[in-house]
Amino acid sequence: MRIISVNPYIVRGATTSSEIHPNWGLSCLVRIETETGLVGWGEGSSLISQDGGLAKVREVVNTIFGPTLIGRDPTEPMVIWKELQTLAASTFGRDRMYLQKASIAAISAIDIALWDISGQAKEQPVHKLLSNVVRSKIKFSSDSAWRPASSVPQPEAQSLLDLGFDTFEVSLLGSLENNMQSARATRYAFGRQANIVVRQSTSRAPAENSPRLSVPMAWGDLEWKGKALCDGMAGRGVDILQPNIIFYGGFTALLRILTIAKSHDVLVMPSCHTRRGSGIALAATIQASAAVPWKSMVDGQEPNPKEPMISLSPDVLDIRNQFLVQNIDGSGGYLHVSERPGLGTTVDAQALSRMAIQ
Repeated sequence: MRIISVNPYIVRGATTSSEIHPNWGLSCLVRIETETGLVGWGEGSSLISQDGGLAKVREVVNTIFGPTLIGRDPTEPMVIWKELQTLAASTFGRDRMYLQKASIAAISAIDIALWDISGQAKEQPVHKLLSNVVRSKIKFSSDSAWRPASSVPQPEAQSLLDLGFDTFEVSLLGSLENNMQSARATRYAFGRQANIVVRQSTSRAPAENSPRLSVPMAWGDLEWKGKALCDGMAGRGVDILQPNIIFYGGFTALLRILTIAKSHDVLVMPSCHTRRGSGIALAATIQASAAVPWKSMVDGQEPNPKEPMISLSPDVLDIRNQFLVQNIDGSGGYLHVSERPGLGTTVDAQALSRMAIQ
């Protein structure tokens, strides 16, 4: 089986607002077709906001990576991943950061598509190719930050609990004092029965000697460099690593990260950006989340979530499903892991024609 075509498409992901930066929420879908008729889909994105944005990712796929894939065996994603990394280094070297980001986003999309084809060829879902971990569903979590404006829990908190949410992420964006107040207010709003995870949404991972909250510290959802993710784990200030597979290299990069995380006793919880990426990004993240090992307790700390989770709201799920032929099931507060081969879904051609950005 050989690859006969590689086609990239720029799409806007799960964002409902039109009053945004023109590059916000964009990602690059990649369609790879084989001579046998199998088609794989992948997706890559980055925080590029200059010099063409995601158009640069599409250009990298069309002019640099895509031509090298024609005639290759698509069921060797790890071999191809390493070759593309070498090609990117020789082409861009230490060039401008946006070119490095574009190359990693392109590799992410290609790698995910190749794993999709590999799963279809072997009649297995991707998560079964990645590991022996068995997980049939992934819990929703809600991204929340409750400020201590009053001593009474806000009505929104109860509405989320009524919807079945029991795990909440708090983004750390301000001073330590404000972050501590936000974490306490979130705990008060949702009660002791809820799981609380704090996420440091910065480019630098917290260090071991940084002031700590009693809840687990998550980091890495915006990081695109594998070395930075590894350095973050080595700094011993991270309890849960949240790599986004459409940012930093796809499934193959995830397997490498899992090996290193085990040596640092760090949990890995794949992240799916709430407003960046289509249904393919979410389908890939679900497959990744189904394959990661997990443990629920850390000594001297509040318990970790009982299982991996993906921060997502029902309205965003509806938007992501618009891209897909087989919709992702989000019933009962869980994202259900597809057992169909590959990613378990494919892109709706009519939806793509409407949503693709030229």
